[in-house]
Amino acid sequence: MTLLVIVLGWLVELAAALSPGSTSGPIGALAYAHAMLVHRASPIADRAAVTLTLPDGTSRTERLTVRVWAGSGGHVVVETPSLVASFEPGGAAAAHPGDPTTAVAWPCADRVDSGEVAARLPALPLPQIALALDDPRVPLALTSYTPGIEWLGAVVERARGGARVRLVGRTPTGRASIELVGGRVRTYAADLPTAEGIATLEVVFEPIEPGEQDGWRVDTRGRRLITSLSGLSALERPLRIGDRMPVVSMYAGAAEARTPADAAYTALVFVRDPWDAVWWVDGEDAAFDSARAGVDGVVEFRRELTRRSFRSPRVGAVSAVPRVETLVVVLLEAGAVSVERFASFHDRWRAADGQSADQVVWSPAQRLTLDRIAPRSPAAVVLLGRDRSIVAVAELPAKSGDVARSLGDALGWGDEP
Repeated sequence: MTLLVIVLGWLVELAAALSPGSTSGPIGALAYAHAMLVHRASPIADRAAVTLTLPDGTSRTERLTVRVWAGSGGHVVVETPSLVASFEPGGAAAAHPGDPTTAVAWPCADRVDSGEVAARLPALPLPQIALALDDPRVPLALTSYTPGIEWLGAVVERARGGARVRLVGRTPTGRASIELVGGRVRTYAADLPTAEGIATLEVVFEPIEPGEQDGWRVDTRGRRLITSLSGLSALERPLRIGDRMPVVSMYAGAAEARTPADAAYTALVFVRDPWDAVWWVDGEDAAFDSARAGVDGVVEFRRELTRRSFRSPRVGAVSAVPRVETLVVVLLEAGAVSVERFASFHDRWRAADGQSADQVVWSPAQRLTLDRIAPRSPAAVVLLGRDRSIVAVAELPAKSGDVARSLGDALGWGDEP
């Protein structure tokens, strides 16, 4: 394969040297065959600037990156500012670059091609995918925008990096062209019909290093799987110590729950859906145990807070013990099923003598709370001050003593006796 790529490339260079600037079908066919072999011989990657010019002359440009490897059944990665999607034999996945907590996953054929990608993603102006992965025995569509391309000729000129061959043709909807240098796609253009007239699509490609294929895959581990690309979006900025906790809806069953407002501290023991295997491989028991450890840690913290308050009373005043209110907040998706799941968790909690928590509630506000505080954790204790500012965060699962120590360290206790 490598020798054939070299020979074809040499022939294209020779043809360009002998007939620069000419229009020639044979040279175009030779350059096209060379491009197919180049894209199938090794992993390739390109950065693209996609410009769509509308009939009224207005235009917009978007940028994306494509990585393609024809070996091992085919691999494709497409990256945009709002989406990263990967395809490989047996499975495909997509995620938003600004959200480490959710993903979409699909089954995939044993052989990846441009049709597999087009079935899952919006139409992409990326001819590299078809050149590398589609069946060479049939005419390639190159992109979803340009089915049935009829190549009419080739314009050849000398260029840095090798001969520049521009194939010109037409589709049922208008003109199309592709420019190749050294077998790699450098530009792609096509006419697109709209209700207002003909729009023009122009794509400029810049070759980049493809990187290791092991890093191409979208890793869905630790992410919540959703069903649609439309549900992928960037999280709001992370919440950190000192930030105010957003006000979120909490429910006791189907009714909205009262949330504390006057305690010196509020400990929120957040627990993700106990029936979600992404977070709880060991099931509901693991979620329940983590919640219990979080509450027990708050109890230990509260005892130490009481001890320190009595040990250091204010001069001329009766010592006041700061009150700590504790809520277990089960994070569930909104809906009737969540009410039933919460009822099951709540009944189990009460049966286990769960009196240490002032309230056990549920909330659909996963993306506003734990996703922004501890996006990789299945649960966490978040300690709030009276003004709802975040004082401390203890990620779970953890031992109750570690939770208490983490909360105390946030108040500057350290190793004080």
